[in-house]
Amino acid sequence: MTPCPPWLSPTYRSSPPSPYLPPSPPSPYLPLSPPSPYLPPSPPSPYLPQSPPSPYLPHSPPSPYLPPSLPHTFPPRLHLPARG
Repeated sequence: MTPCPPWLSPTYRSSPPSPYLPPSPPSPYLPLSPPSPYLPPSPPSPYLPQSPPSPYLPHSPPSPYLPPSLPHTFPPRLHLPARG
């Protein structure tokens, strides 16, 4: 049988922790707190305002092209003589 590789030998596993991989302090690049300033839960995003209503889609005043105030009637048609 071939001898155990050095990374599987008990002497390697029992060696002191590597100074290049300290278990502490926690990594400053992955802080658990405070919340990330890049993803604030508030205030609401200025790019998606809930109010005021968008000026591009006004609900009022009614569109001048489709006035709802005018009655839906047709102009009187002239009675043309029946074709013979």
